[in-house]
Amino acid sequence: MEKFKHSVEVVYTLATMDLKLKYQNSKLGFLWSFVKPLLQFCTYYIVFGMILHYSDSPDYPLRMFMGVLLWTFFTEATSMGMGTYIGKKTIITKIHIKKELMPVSAYFTAVISYLLNMFIFLVAYHIATPEFWRIYSFGNLVICLCSILSLSVFILSINIILANINVLFRDLQMIWEIILTYGCFLTPIMYTLPIPEKLLPLYYFADPLAVPLECLRTVFFETKVYIWKNPVYMMSYLSAILFWLIVAFLVDKKLRDKVADYL
Repeated sequence: MEKFKHSVEVVYTLATMDLKLKYQNSKLGFLWSFVKPLLQFCTYYIVFGMILHYSDSPDYPLRMFMGVLLWTFFTEATSMGMGTYIGKKTIITKIHIKKELMPVSAYFTAVISYLLNMFIFLVAYHIATPEFWRIYSFGNLVICLCSILSLSVFILSINIILANINVLFRDLQMIWEIILTYGCFLTPIMYTLPIPEKLLPLYYFADPLAVPLECLRTVFFETKVYIWKNPVYMMSYLSAILFWLIVAFLVDKKLRDKVADYL
C-alpha cells in the first residue's frame, strides 16, 4: 500500500511539473490547451463542413469537435510519453524511482487538458441539444467509462513502447509525427470512412482509437453505430488493446536495463 501511495505521489508530481514546464515561456500559457484544439477544429470544419459540405447535419460541428478533442488527447499523450525518458534522464540516472511512472505521468498531463476541453464541449453540447438529459443513463455512463478506460490502456501501452524505443532510436520522433499525420485522416474524425463491412474487424484492430470514438458519438449523438453489440468488432478491438499491452510489457522487459546506459 505504501509503494502504491508513493507511486501515485510521484505520478502526480511529475504530471503537474510537466504541465507547468509545457507552458512556462508561453504568453498564453495554459490557454494553449484550449486554443490549439479549437484552431484545429476550425480548420477541419472550414474545409469539410463549409467548403466540401461533407455533412449538413446540425450536430456535425459538435461531432467533429468531439473527435478533434479525442485525437488531440491521443497525440499529446503519446508525444509527451515518447520523450519522457530522454527529457528526464537526470531523474532516471540519479534518483531511484520506477522509470515506468514517467510515461504514465505524461498520460495524466494530457488527461488534465482533455478534461478541461471536454468541459467546454459539454457546455456547448447542453446548449445546442434540447434533449441533453438522455445521455445521463446508467448504460451510457458504463459505455463512456469503458471507452475511456480501454483507450487509456492503449495510450499507456504506446507510451511505454515509444519511451523505450526512442532512447535507442532518436529518429522515432519524426516517424511518429508522420504516423500521427496519416492516422488523423484514417480515423473517423471529420468523416465516416467507406470501409467494407467485412474489413471492419481488421480496421478496428489496426486503429483502436476508432472504437471509443464511435462509442462516445453513439452516446452523445445517437449515431446508431452500436459497435459494442457486435461481438466480432469488440473481439477485434479488445484483441488490439491486449496485443499492444503485451508488446509494451515485452519491450519494457527487454530494454529495462539498457535505457539508463543509453541515456
